[in-house]
Amino acid sequence: MFGISSLLGRKVKWARHFDHVYCIHFTGNPDRLPAITAEFRRVGLLQSGIFDFVYNSPDPWESAIVASCPLVSTEPVSNAAFVNLGLCTARILREALCRGFSRILILENDIRFFKDLARLERTFAATPDGFDIVQYDKFVEWNLSPEAYREMVSTRRINEFFFDGGTGTFYSGACFALTQNGMRALLQALESDGPRPTDGL
Repeated sequence: MFGISSLLGRKVKWARHFDHVYCIHFTGNPDRLPAITAEFRRVGLLQSGIFDFVYNSPDPWESAIVASCPLVSTEPVSNAAFVNLGLCTARILREALCRGFSRILILENDIRFFKDLARLERTFAATPDGFDIVQYDKFVEWNLSPEAYREMVSTRRINEFFFDGGTGTFYSGACFALTQNGMRALLQALESDGPRPTDGL
């Protein structure tokens, strides 16, 4: 149990868990920037020394990709905004690999963390070894029933905070970590399947 006084001045030890943290901020949503900046300041991410906003903006050539690339144009994700996000994510992965980062965290610009920073720190500290992609927000397959979800958590539990998602598809790119193996695998998917949001990859 944590009293108010024990949380004063407490910040998450981001550099203990990640080599770098990226937040994708689409410049078409300027209204999101003040709130997400305040949130990152609250949890100590802005002050961590390992954080960058990635300012992503639309490019008129993205419409040409949608129109000319069958891998993209025949899929439900065939719109310029999704192509834009996929290209931005690929650039982040290439940069992180070039800089030799072992583990990175990628965030979207509307995320919010636990109010209890001690719980947030414990969650990151409990991240299991041996997993190349770790999703920190709770999203599951659309057609998964609550009962099936509970069974999956129960039978695949790793520790208090995590379970092995196996071959399931978890539709969120809001807060996830990658090792170098995870970065390479996701980049290969983006380059071979076409630029798209990471959610379904």
